[in-house]
Amino acid sequence: MISVVILTKNEEINIIDCLESVEWCDEIVVIDDYSTDRTLQVIKNFNQRVKIFQHELKNDFSQQRNFGLLKAKGDWVLFIDADERPSNSLRAEIMDYVSLKNTEYSGFYIKRKDNMWGKELRHGEV
Repeated sequence: MISVVILTKNEEINIIDCLESVEWCDEIVVIDDYSTDRTLQVIKNFNQRVKIFQHELKNDFSQQRNFGLLKAKGDWVLFIDADERPSNSLRAEIMDYVSLKNTEYSGFYIKRKDNMWGKELRHGEV
């Protein structure tokens, strides 16, 4: 089972595209940092199977992710932010690996491609 944990705070503009990009996951968990826009309403209207939890970030990103990990039920957990989208090739690779029930790895490092103003950023991350 693959769970995805999405962290949000005032992401009504991004959240639908994000949710659509992870519909292939078995479980979708949203950890919302008490959004003041329509983020929660948009999520609730999107799909009833999305689990929503509100939890204050308190300037502790790690703690927010760990809270999400506690709520996720999957054997594998993918963490993304509301402005991130897993590619189709990443989805296929994850699903292929998980279907093999291989225990060689317990986690993966995913290299990101960052885009800003319609252009891919080629510097700034390792």
